[in-house]
Amino acid sequence: MDRLRKLSGMIDSPHRLGEHAGWSFAVRAGVLLIALLGVCLLTGVPDAVGKTPETGPKVAPKLAVVYPRPKQDIGPVDSTFIIGSVTPGSKLTINGTKVPVYRTGGFLAFLPVRPGKFAFRLKASNVHGTDTLTVPITIADTWLIPFDSGAIIRRETLRPSWNRTVRAGDEVSIAFDGTIGCAATFRVIALPDTLGPFPMTELQSESLRNFAAFRRTAQLREDSLPDAALAPVTRGRYHGIWLVPNGLRSDTIRIQVELKRDASANRSGKPLRGDSVAVAVAPGGLVAVDSLPPRVVELIDSVQILRMGPRLGYWSIFQPYGVRARWWGEAGIWTILQPAPGIEAWVETAKTRLLPEGSPMPFSSIERLVTRAESASVRLEVSLSDRLPFKVTINDDLNHVHIQLFGATSNTDWVTQDSTDDMISNLVWSQFQPGVYEIDLTLKHPLWGYDAHYEDKEFVLNLRRQPVIKSGVKGLTIVVDPGHSADPGAIGPTGLKEKDANLRLALALKAQLAKRGARVVMTRTGDEDVPLYNRPAIAVAHHADLYVSVHNNAVPDGTNPYANNGSAVYYYHPFSRDLARSVHKRLLQATRLNDYGLNQGNFAVIRPTQYPSILNECLFIIIPEQEEMLGQRAFVTRTAKGIADGIADFLRERQALTGSVSPSPRRR
Repeated sequence: MDRLRKLSGMIDSPHRLGEHAGWSFAVRAGVLLIALLGVCLLTGVPDAVGKTPETGPKVAPKLAVVYPRPKQDIGPVDSTFIIGSVTPGSKLTINGTKVPVYRTGGFLAFLPVRPGKFAFRLKASNVHGTDTLTVPITIADTWLIPFDSGAIIRRETLRPSWNRTVRAGDEVSIAFDGTIGCAATFRVIALPDTLGPFPMTELQSESLRNFAAFRRTAQLREDSLPDAALAPVTRGRYHGIWLVPNGLRSDTIRIQVELKRDASANRSGKPLRGDSVAVAVAPGGLVAVDSLPPRVVELIDSVQILRMGPRLGYWSIFQPYGVRARWWGEAGIWTILQPAPGIEAWVETAKTRLLPEGSPMPFSSIERLVTRAESASVRLEVSLSDRLPFKVTINDDLNHVHIQLFGATSNTDWVTQDSTDDMISNLVWSQFQPGVYEIDLTLKHPLWGYDAHYEDKEFVLNLRRQPVIKSGVKGLTIVVDPGHSADPGAIGPTGLKEKDANLRLALALKAQLAKRGARVVMTRTGDEDVPLYNRPAIAVAHHADLYVSVHNNAVPDGTNPYANNGSAVYYYHPFSRDLARSVHKRLLQATRLNDYGLNQGNFAVIRPTQYPSILNECLFIIIPEQEEMLGQRAFVTRTAKGIADGIADFLRERQALTGSVSPSPRRR
């Protein structure tokens, strides 16, 4: 306003603009108009939603779609999102639905789709012309089966789907999707015999009518909704169990299922479409292995993960090269181990080798436990005669560590604890079941991290001491990891790549931490390719005190980004939870976005055990407004400062809990 008054004052005093006192009223009014326009251009005039209006488009619109890609296969979803950009100021419709265009030109829409060949048809227009674009995609069939169909078995849903070994007493699950309201049975073809038929049960039918996902998107017409949202269609899931009997000798056992449809059960009252009986054989065969000789499996990867089942949760992480266990069977690409009687663990067959027949079963008796105090850790040593599978569990209070060694038997007469060790307050061993030797450690201070490995055949567990905390991050080594590189990650509507946004934020975080006295190690500082598993290896090599991975988020196909977005922080181990909680609080304050959660997440870069580590998903790059924020220096600086403040809060809390200086025993 002061600038406006000054300009108005100049107009009211024409002699200050020139010596011609006889200016006409029209000239004076024109000058006033020019002045007012100048003020608007300099200061910006907010529109109805508080944004600075863009100048109108000066060229015909030009469309670009970032996702989905042309001819992309999308899963069985009722709706999905499309993102891209168009000349700012243009109007846009996709499949007849109006789609808002953000001031950057970016757009995001969550729209209904139909199974099979589908296309997004975009049309943009402004006063200079129009542009159209068609993006063909394929939507997987959701396998909806009408009430009046005959007996249909969806063969791709048949289980067992892969070959596997079985023993007497094993339970084999048989399942498939098919027409609702039928009677299902299965037979076991174990040549020369055929067993059965055995009954199967139809599980609760799933109604696939779902209006909620479509109502979240504004301006959708009723006739634009997909069939899945309108038609009263359902599907049935049939399930049975076979208990493998004793004495089965067949090398290859197959499962045959049969589905029968009773015409009187047809709710529609219309004649059935198709046959009333369907028969199919499951693709996975079974092999009885009761009579096979015992075998031994050895892990041949440097660091391996054992699972609870195929593609299921982790039984134990970071099993090193050379660990051995009893072979117990196979299923598809998986090998089943028996680390101890009654215990199974699954591992990828490609990362194992089967030892020759007659190789001795892995076994060790444990005679002595020894601890040794070192400058940065306390070391537990257990001498074994084989590299055995192990599991390390940390209690939530971070003051208890539980170790299990599988295939070991107690013969323990000595427990030697270093007298200079002021980290372990109590050490006890136990054996409650055959083949599982257990060690329990009680700590005086919360655990910072640990490293479990083998040195020859000696199991070693290094319990990491808390580093010296003097003044926040000062003196600490912090590894900052900008996610992605060769893989660009997610891409924003106007083409901003996540890898570039991550690097921008990570460099700002480095500056914040370095300013406070931290030694910052970057996993990358440019566009160089750093493979996923090399990133935590960099942290281990630099003896990192903390590890922070920087990312920006997206949603999977079929998920509504308008209802699923915000800032989130992930951790994996209990000793990383407090760091994640502190950073999560500060990140939300900095980004001012929705809370997308403080989550335990199974990400490769935060699985290592040597230090607390977190992964930040700062915002959702696929949302136009949030993509633009990543290009604003003020937002990037504020977000980086928020993460740094969260780290400082965590360290302050640990300092208050344990004291400013952690124990420093003599170096061994």
